[in-house]
Amino acid sequence: MNPPPAGGRSPRGPEAVWQSFGYYGAGQIVAVSDSGLVVQGALSADFAGRLVRAFAPSEMNLSSAACRAKTTYTDLNGHGTHVAGSV
Repeated sequence: MNPPPAGGRSPRGPEAVWQSFGYYGAGQIVAVSDSGLVVQGALSADFAGRLVRAFAPSEMNLSSAACRAKTTYTDLNGHGTHVAGSV
């Protein structure tokens, strides 16, 4: 198994785990529920080919007027993109 493609970020220093244990996360699916993903219509290269499905808040929380009004998963404040990148 090879490490993620060049150009991806590794802020948590996973290289030691890759080398010591051979864990690369291949085949793993992770869910993140936050403020969104994508800023100004551009998906970060870090997520390219890795996003299986995204939902708009209006698809998840019908009890909130603010969520019902947001019909895309665009991240208006960057928090959700930050959290997804940390995972």
